[in-house]
Amino acid sequence: MDGKYLQINRQFERLFNVRNEDVVGCLPQDVHYSAMSKITRGHDLRVIKSGKTEVAQHLVETELGPRTLHTVKFPVFDETGTVSGLGAVVTDITEFKRVEAALAETDERLQQAAELAGLGYAVWNVHSRRCDYCSDKYADVYDLSIEEFIEQSADTDNWMKRIHRDDRERFRNFKKIDQREGSSEFEYRVNLPDGNIRHIHEFRKPSFDEKGLLSEILFTIRDISRDKQIESKNLQVQKMEALGHLTGGIAHDFNNILTIILGNLELLDKSNKGNKHQGVLLNEAIEATNLGADLINNLMVFSEQRELAVEQINVNEVVDETVGILRRTFGELYNIDLNLCSDTLIVSTEITQFKNALINLAINARDSMPDGGKIAIETRISDGDHPISPERKEMPSSRFAILSISDSGVGISPDVQDRIFEPFYSTKNSGQGVGLGLSVVYGFVNQAGGNITVDSSVGTGTKISITIPVAATENKSNTLTEALQDNVVNGRGEKVLVVEDDDHVRSVTSKRFEMLNYAVLEASNAKQALDTVSSEPDIDLLFTDIIMPGGTTGVDLARQVRARNQNIKIILTTGYSGKQHDLEKEFVVIRKPYRHNQLENALINVGYPGEIKPQ
Repeated sequence: MDGKYLQINRQFERLFNVRNEDVVGCLPQDVHYSAMSKITRGHDLRVIKSGKTEVAQHLVETELGPRTLHTVKFPVFDETGTVSGLGAVVTDITEFKRVEAALAETDERLQQAAELAGLGYAVWNVHSRRCDYCSDKYADVYDLSIEEFIEQSADTDNWMKRIHRDDRERFRNFKKIDQREGSSEFEYRVNLPDGNIRHIHEFRKPSFDEKGLLSEILFTIRDISRDKQIESKNLQVQKMEALGHLTGGIAHDFNNILTIILGNLELLDKSNKGNKHQGVLLNEAIEATNLGADLINNLMVFSEQRELAVEQINVNEVVDETVGILRRTFGELYNIDLNLCSDTLIVSTEITQFKNALINLAINARDSMPDGGKIAIETRISDGDHPISPERKEMPSSRFAILSISDSGVGISPDVQDRIFEPFYSTKNSGQGVGLGLSVVYGFVNQAGGNITVDSSVGTGTKISITIPVAATENKSNTLTEALQDNVVNGRGEKVLVVEDDDHVRSVTSKRFEMLNYAVLEASNAKQALDTVSSEPDIDLLFTDIIMPGGTTGVDLARQVRARNQNIKIILTTGYSGKQHDLEKEFVVIRKPYRHNQLENALINVGYPGEIKPQ
């Protein structure tokens, strides 16, 4: 065997730009350039030596330019079984390789696009009822590796345990594809090994064979848990706004009613001549009225329709005092472990709302342990390593006071955690709460510029942490009201103009001023009040409601009166608990319903026409 060509076909002639008669009888090195001939000769020798067919690919230079050739060389045997020659089938696969490379590039780009979009994808074989392909992202949604997903998803019954129980029936129906169906999509929830729940959006597209029969299904999947959290937050905001509008709408009228009740009760109490039984009944009625006022007040704070009465408070002192009350109230079944940090934590917020937040969270901790248990209450300071919720990415301080309340109770399931701050949502039995406790805490913390987080799982207890910015500077001064709140104002016949459109509120307000020895003039609207100011130039105090009919508000009236007479003292009152921050810089404002001592303190702050007597 001399290694010379015996025959070539037309395709070989075209590929190498040669003719059959010029090649037959020639050696490869006489036809091809040296590099090509070495490759060809080496291939030939291996086949001759082994006596076996060999397949190879070569990138070679031809008359048509660089080409990729797929070569199959096989031995030719004589009658004795000895290799007497070689046969070769050469296929130009250059175009195939180009398309293959383009497809690979396209596939890579699609994978990158899918990754950027947060999409995972998988191919389900209908006949084998197994997953033929699964991307990393698809398996990762289930917290599995690709191998684990392919193996576990084949066991349909066991796989269904991963699907949230409320979604299993719809999930089964979604997986049943009819031959006539096209693409479709579906949302469901999956149970993760750590007990958390993940929200999934899945898209499916069926694929059919040449006979029109369903052969496989392409699935794309996306984790939409974050979207659901944002949706839930937005829904919470909408509920808060709706509750705020509702509460704001009824607050004015309801507080007017409470003002009438509270005013008359206090007037009765002041005139009570030592009847202890009557005094007890009056005090209970007054306390009930105050509870009604607190309910409206809490709703307004929750829905951010009222600004907090901000003051600087020492967190550790307030917590220590409140825990003392809780220990006496909760009893021996509950061990309250208090751990206060050594730092002085001063925050600017409303002390009453802060205490209510702590009490609410402690009560919830207690209620999660009906047979008793441990409640841990802790304060600490953070320099920014606290968890920040999505709506609080930028908080106004670099240092934060953190109050945490932990229990060893039953814990909170993930689906309940998604709803615990919703207004009127409660897991307690009927009569044990209306579902406003945590809602009010949420509203207070949010309005205080802070954040609230929940760390809980079923069977391991719950930890709720409140984060509030530390005050930039500590204000140690006391207000005039705080210094003089134990004194009683006593008028000396000074004239007070009471302006109120509600007849009953105006009547009880007038009686309160008369009890303080002031001479009272009345007006039901701004026009009457201005006429009275014009006819009575020696008025000492204007006490006016803010919201009144006729187009002129109490604020407008106060400014007009002040423009006429700078010496008249002015107090504004309102049954609407909305934000009055700017207004309070200009006037003293007292909110309905107010106690008798609150009215006295307002008089002190405005300049108290009359005299002050110790109680």
